[in-house]
Amino acid sequence: MSQTFRRLVEKADLPPVRFHDLRHGAATLSLAAGNDLKTVQALLGQPASS
Repeated sequence: MSQTFRRLVEKADLPPVRFHDLRHGAATLSLAAGNDLKTVQALLGQPASS
């Protein structure tokens, strides 16, 4: 998966980005869209903190 992603990034002439960085981007966009932290944690598959 990582090799395919790396090839796609290069082919699209994007700046260097790791596959894992997409997780952080998804969290940031979700929070910016107004989702609460517990929803974002569930989206990322992390247990919600109390």
